[in-house]
Amino acid sequence: MAEITEHDLQKQYLALMKDTNLDRLELELNEPNIFSILAIDNMEIRHSNFLAWLLNPKESHGLNDLFLKRFLREIFFDKKIKNVTPLDAEMLDYRKVEIRREWHHIDLLISFPNLVICLENKVWSKDNGKQLTEYKNIIQAAFPEPTYRQVYLYLTPYGETSSHETDIYSFITYRNIITILDRILNIYQDLISTQAKIYINDYIKSLKRNIMGNDKANEMARDIYRNHKKLIDYIFANRPNAAEEYAEVANEVVKAEGFLLGSEQPNFVRFLPASISEFIPKYSKPNGWTNAEGLLFEIHFRDRDVLLKLTASPSIEPFKAKVKELLLPALSGKKYPWEGYYVLFEQREVINYKDTKLDRLSVERDIKSLLQKLKPTIDAVEEILLAHKDELIALKQQVENK
Repeated sequence: MAEITEHDLQKQYLALMKDTNLDRLELELNEPNIFSILAIDNMEIRHSNFLAWLLNPKESHGLNDLFLKRFLREIFFDKKIKNVTPLDAEMLDYRKVEIRREWHHIDLLISFPNLVICLENKVWSKDNGKQLTEYKNIIQAAFPEPTYRQVYLYLTPYGETSSHETDIYSFITYRNIITILDRILNIYQDLISTQAKIYINDYIKSLKRNIMGNDKANEMARDIYRNHKKLIDYIFANRPNAAEEYAEVANEVVKAEGFLLGSEQPNFVRFLPASISEFIPKYSKPNGWTNAEGLLFEIHFRDRDVLLKLTASPSIEPFKAKVKELLLPALSGKKYPWEGYYVLFEQREVINYKDTKLDRLSVERDIKSLLQKLKPTIDAVEEILLAHKDELIALKQQVENK
């Protein structure tokens, strides 16, 4: 990236602040949206829940069978769908339709007395290969032909193809959903309850903005970026790293909780309970940790999750072998060797950095919650190692004197 002087930075920042599109974008983004408020814009399971609500004529939205009928009319045009035509959408008995969620793990099942539709919904994830075949086999066993006509749908933002069963599943896109809902709201808005209109409008806006990237706010953001690219690139390159900020606060919180901090590294917090620190060796040779400790608890803040760990550092000394002998049978969680280290315990936790405002109190609350989840393991390790204190002190002296 080209250098930018402080004078240029101030000049370009002033130009950005004068851009009226920035004010318009701020107003647009600040409009309340139930899907954004509940932080479910990109959650696949929540999209499936809302689709099930829209598709069910018996639900409280007031659409009756309007959305379901238009949805079926649209998908029945696909050439992969055999023995079903768009005209069939007009002749189905919608009083007898059944909408099921997660039936045998199938995202959405739409069943009529002589027709069944299996819908797999993938917002950002991919199918695992065997998944679609398993669903097809379940449908064929529970709704056999010729009693039931079978339809298989694979719903993604842009109509992506599945990894398997490409000749069976019809690929549909969220554009279909948006088009149908837009049309319904434009033509039938007087028949829909005010609350349902709010939900549906919010859903359309959420799909366009967060899934399809073609909302009014997306267009304004692109215009602003084109007009102020150099400044925005500079700001982006210097944006705060949420994982690093969490780790910085975590060091302070861990210390305040009475633990002794260990070797430092960006995105990591390493520590020991004071009660066992006296018999954890520090090796004379480098082992990958700045202080060369033999054993440490770790909190590793990654981009999408956090790992809570207990790790023995690289060493050929007997201390590591003894620690493994004592702790491996007693600890749950994931255990594995890695490049000379040995992870005696690992537990994955999720922190949604995107939905965290990084205010001090929120971060501290998250860190204390992580420590609370790690506490049973800390307590177990303390109890076991303290019971073998004399033996471990002797091993420590042995390895540190080499």
